[in-house]
Formats: sequence, C-alpha cells, structure tokens
Amino acid sequence: CLSRFEWPLYVATLDTPMATEAAGTPSAAECLDARTCDPVGGHSAWAAMPPLPRPARGQGQEELAAVELWLVSAQMDTAAFFYDGAQTEANGADGPLSSLIALLLVADALHAHCEERGFPACDGAWPAHKRLLFAAYAAEPWGNVGSRRFLRELRDGDREGGFLDGLGDSNVEVVLEIGAVGLGGLYASAEAPQFFVHCSQEAESEAQSAPCGNLSGGASGLLEKLVADSSQASQVAVSNVTSSLPPPSSLSAMAYSDKDLLKRGFVFSEDSSALRNPRLYASTDVLAQEDSPTFGSAPLPSQNEFTKSVVGAATTLATGLFSALAGEESLEGGKVLANGTLAHELVDCLLQVSPGLSCPLVTQYVSVAGTPTQRPTHYVGVALTDGRKPLIRSGLIPRFVWGFLAERSSRTLDNAQSCTFDGSSTYFDGIGSCQTQQGETATSEDGIACIGPGTDSNPGVCVNASAGFLAALSLHISKGQDGWWTYTPNLTDPDPVVCESRWPSSLDQAAETFLKDSTTYDNIALATGLSVAAASFIVFFFGENIVSRLFQSSTA
Repeated sequence: CLSRFEWPLYVATLDTPMATEAAGTPSAAECLDARTCDPVGGHSAWAAMPPLPRPARGQGQEELAAVELWLVSAQMDTAAFFYDGAQTEANGADGPLSSLIALLLVADALHAHCEERGFPACDGAWPAHKRLLFAAYAAEPWGNVGSRRFLRELRDGDREGGFLDGLGDSNVEVVLEIGAVGLGGLYASAEAPQFFVHCSQEAESEAQSAPCGNLSGGASGLLEKLVADSSQASQVAVSNVTSSLPPPSSLSAMAYSDKDLLKRGFVFSEDSSALRNPRLYASTDVLAQEDSPTFGSAPLPSQNEFTKSVVGAATTLATGLFSALAGEESLEGGKVLANGTLAHELVDCLLQVSPGLSCPLVTQYVSVAGTPTQRPTHYVGVALTDGRKPLIRSGLIPRFVWGFLAERSSRTLDNAQSCTFDGSSTYFDGIGSCQTQQGETATSEDGIACIGPGTDSNPGVCVNASAGFLAALSLHISKGQDGWWTYTPNLTDPDPVVCESRWPSSLDQAAETFLKDSTTYDNIALATGLSVAAASFIVFFFGENIVSRLFQSSTA
C-alpha cells in the first residue's frame, strides 16, 4: 500500500516503556510503593457439601465444633502469561483446566447420586459431622498465593467473620488435590486412562514405610477406596502409588506453612515420577486442532480423548469419596458416574472460543452482557480488591465456578423465592436480595445464596448454601485507606509477591517522527556495500598471491 505514496515519507516510532521501567522500580516492593504496578491476583471460590450449620444465628454450635472437613481442591488458571491466547483457541487445556473441570464434575456427580438416593445436597448420605469442602484456587501459577491465602484464612478461623463460621485448619481431616488429568489416556498402556497418587514419604515408623503409609485415618481410607475401585473392571486404573514428595502443587505449597497437612493429603494426577506434559501452563497447552502448534513429539489430546480422561478421573474420585465418606464397602448400583455430556459442555465453555463463556451453561449463573469478550482466557490478571467479595467487573470464570459449586451443594428453602442483584452494587456477594424466613435481608451468616445471573429475565433463586469467595493474593499485600496497594514484608512467614506493571498513561513524549527515503535507496546501499566487500576480498586474495610470489622470487 506504500506504493501509492511519494517518497520520502514521514515516519513515527513509539517508545512506550512499561510504567515500572520508566520509573526505575524493578522490584515488587518498589513499584507498589511508587504506584507503578498492581499485584497479580483474583478470587478463589469455595462451597461446602452439605451446607454448614449457622452458629451465628444460634444454630448448631456443638455440631459445628465437631465438623470434619474433607477438602477437595483444584487450580483455576494458568501461567500462560498475559492476555495472549490465540483467537482460535483457549490456553491451559490440560493444566490446570482439566483439574478444574474434574472438580466440577465430581461435585455434580455426588449431587446427582445423592439426589437419586433421596439425600438432597448429600445431607444424610454420610455422617452429619463430615463435610466436603470444594475449593478452586486462583493465582496458583504465581507463587501459589491462592492456596496459601486459603490456608491462612482457615488458620484465622472466624477472626474477621464470615469464612466457615469459625472452623479452622484443625477441622481439616483430608486434603485431596486434583492435579492435571487431561492426558491420562495418552500415556496409558491399557485402554483405560491411568492416574497416580502422590504423597509424602516421611515415615515415622517401620509400619509407615509402605507407599503413603504415613497418611492419617481419613486420607488413608480414601486412598484405599480409590485403589480398590481401580482394581475392579472400571474405566480408570490407579495403577501406582508413588512414595515421593508431592509434585509442584498447592498441597506442597501449603505444607511449607503446615507440614502436618502431608499426613492428611495427597495429589491425584496423570503424572507418575515426572511431569509428563511439556506444555503444562503454557499457551500451547491446548486441545488438538487442525493447525495446533507442535512441541517435539509430545501429543495433543483431542476433545474426545481429553473429555474421556477427565470423566474417568472424576468418576473414580466421586466413587472413592462417596464410599469413604459413607463408610460403604461397595456401592449399590456401581460407581458414582460423572456426566459425560456435562464434561463436553464444560470443555466448550472453558476451552473453546465458540461458544466460549456465552454458552448456556455459564449464562445460567453469570450474566456476560457488556463484557469485552466471551473468549475464555485463563490468566488471572491483576487484583482489584483484597476483600472476600469480587468486583462485578472481575473475571467471569471465578463467578461461574462459585455459582456452579453453590448450586450443586445447596438445599432448597422452605419459602422458595426469587432474588435479584442490586444493579448499582460494585461488588458481587452472591446473596442478592434474598430474605430470611423472618423476613430480614439475608447476609453471609444466614447460609443463603442467590443462584443465577441476576438479570431482569433471570433474577435467580435463593437457596440454602455455604459458598463464598476468598482473595487470592499475597499475604503481604493489602489496600490502604487511600485505595492504593501497600506492601508489608513478613520475614517469619514469607510469601511470594508477583506484580504486573501498569501500562503507560501517556504516549505524547514517546513519539518520534522523521523522514524515511524509499526502500529503493536502502537496496542500492545494500548492493553497493556487498559489491565493495566482494571487491575488497578479490583484491586481498589476488594481492596476497602476488606479494607472496614476489617475495619468494626475491629470496631465491
């Protein structure tokens, strides 16, 4: 198109250094103090099944004190840095989105299985003091700040109010982390997908020297159920129990603060003794497409292969969890089956550009109207708030995960009612305009949640649920009264701090204009230079031969 213009042309260049570079603030502490960056972070989502008793309203204080939590967790985003996913695909397919999808399938499978047996929200399906606590951690690729913050909130109990009504880390009996499970079928020698369990090897006695022999009662019982299920004629085989330390995971990060968690937890993943997926957390970690990039000889899973592997993992986990919680040697009617149709829907919503986040499944829980794009991206972004309520304009995926888990773990209220969200509200609290049975406006202490997008056409419905958000943010970061981020180091409890530079606020001083001649002159200059270089070489070569001969004849 430049051929239509006459040379020379005026050309402009833009030198736009990021704010931290321009200000000379290379570290997180410096740039936060200079206000040239923002901390990377978001919000984790959690839900309890069945809902927890509410002692804040005078209900079940003794029951709450005896609650035994079985924490089932997964990561929610990827380290595919920035907002650079290709327009034709979503990044982060195998890790961690396979683990997040498996977590959602487990919650759905248990919900459906309990409903069929007459136990809404699994209330009564197992002893009343046992609760499943589903958690989807955000910002895990950036120093595991989501899981670290989750553990700190558990330790603090009800100090700040709201989260789990005073339950602490001492109530956690089992920690099951779902790792990457999307490639379980590609590396298996048998037809069925293959998965592995990773735990600590720190045996305190000879009796604990067996693989995972140091696991405590609940965790050990769950592991036995998983292995027992794999020995049956099933789609999934837990063919090996490794005795090494857990691979890089949320559990291993949390264990730095609470080593005792290694006796109560393990990681379930597709990896055996090493990470098998060379694309893990990268932007090339995608489902197979016709034009998918290659990475050595490592295979890419098709959507069917990926879904089969994730469904197999979810079925094994749901079956093992129900059997271990209910204390049943065998389940009537076979396994707790994960929903394959739902799995394909989740893949379409979270891993495909079309339909992406505008799919019917997501819009049941979140309104996507007015958002810049419905293409799923899995970089967590920068933190917008350090509270337990995300902003309305924050990411859609955490809000969808919250709504899905809250609905699958909820009970219907006696006085079923619709709800709406305050259109003028800045924050999303998941409560809406629900009312208590006494006619009062509901709060988080009432165990009431509003499930739905909160639009005029679909205001949502109020249910009894224990679900919420937690900030996924370094413990050293907080917002001051002036609304700016502050950094407070704590050498006794170090925590990673990762920040993203702010973008340049102005380009005025970064623009430079100059005249540029036609590329014809550049080509002439290049040809002239090459000719001079070639002539110089010829002169040197023949000149050296002439001088050498003259020197030889003179010496003769």
